[in-house]
Amino acid sequence: MARQPLKTYLCLFAQQHPEFRLPELLSLASVTKSEVKFDELSYSKTNPLLLVHFPSEESACRIAARSLLIRSLFELWGSGRNHDELEASVNKLPSEFTDRYRRSDYTFKVVVRGFSRKCSAEKQLQLYERLSYLPLAGKVNLSNPDYEFHLLEDYGDNPNEAPMEPHRVFVGRLISHGQRHLIQKYAVKNRHFIGNTSMDAQLSLIMANMAQVKEGSLVFDPFVGTGKVYILNYKCVASSPSPGSLLVAGAHFGGFGMGADIDYPLIHGRGICITVQYISAHFMRIKNHVQHQLMGRARNRYNIHLEKSRIQMTRQARQ
Repeated sequence: MARQPLKTYLCLFAQQHPEFRLPELLSLASVTKSEVKFDELSYSKTNPLLLVHFPSEESACRIAARSLLIRSLFELWGSGRNHDELEASVNKLPSEFTDRYRRSDYTFKVVVRGFSRKCSAEKQLQLYERLSYLPLAGKVNLSNPDYEFHLLEDYGDNPNEAPMEPHRVFVGRLISHGQRHLIQKYAVKNRHFIGNTSMDAQLSLIMANMAQVKEGSLVFDPFVGTGKVYILNYKCVASSPSPGSLLVAGAHFGGFGMGADIDYPLIHGRGICITVQYISAHFMRIKNHVQHQLMGRARNRYNIHLEKSRIQMTRQARQ
């Protein structure tokens, strides 16, 4: 079977945790069985743009569907050191690539973005007019387009010393966003119950990706703290009211989780800062797990904080 040629895409990374960008990308390529190549020498931790190569758009989207550090992925249409080179690059696109965009049965919009330097409204208007060479025959729809095209200007790594003209310019079609919304969904500050050592949600999800957690994976946290979490049927059932962030992240990606801790008072429910009655009253609602929709189907789970008491999870509590 002939090897599928790789296509070039532009990856826009988030500006957080740059040291984990490439390790996460390679880990997700492995867990999704997607081939990926890039020039590591051209990568800079201070620059969010990187050209990557995938065999297909589906492969690229599979990785973006799990990535926390990829902000957006674009199908690359052209690039250059200036706008003249960019136009020449786009004009070299083969007709089989652009034919579907020469029809009028779709809608689109164009977005102009600058990195390390903001584009004024006047300059954005000039750039919109200059992009008339794009082979787009559809109708403009700014609210809900079928296709979204981005012009990205790279002014270097230092916003304090940005030149007047960009070092590199790219234009491409947006194909996928990363999973940055999960950071807010699982943010510790938004949970009903937390411990004083709960792991940051973004780092937890990145760790789960780098560990290549998938459906059926076993996730063990030896220092789980207040979050003794057991995950059944790819979902999450906790034996304490504050699930550990690492196991919550593992549960999100379909893992089975278990945890342990050496803290004797914690394990036996002693020295905790809130009352047993408070824990019991709120744990019956299973708030954290309903909140994140990670509840399993298990019954009769035991809460280690409530000595000699058993939590009966009713049908009503699980709904």
